[in-house]
Amino acid sequence: MSANTTTAFTTKLRKFDGTGYRVWARQLQLYLEVKDVWSAVLKPAPTLLQLENEESGQADRPLRQQERPLHQLEMQQKLAMTIILAAGTDQC
Repeated sequence: MSANTTTAFTTKLRKFDGTGYRVWARQLQLYLEVKDVWSAVLKPAPTLLQLENEESGQADRPLRQQERPLHQLEMQQKLAMTIILAAGTDQC
């Protein structure tokens, strides 16, 4: 294998079945870290006013995602919530 060859792998996050919470929670955290959304989980959600202010401050030029950090945070939090809900048990 050459030095610049990368190996891609996927991992399936198991659903929480009510047992082994500590292991499952750590696996969930690692999964969210790999998806680059764990830091968004730790931050408070931006308010609607903050999002509107960010958008109105950019009205005179085209908006790019990296220029809208609060909107980017909101999208990361939504992705994280989707992953967390999908990993929860159906019996909740």
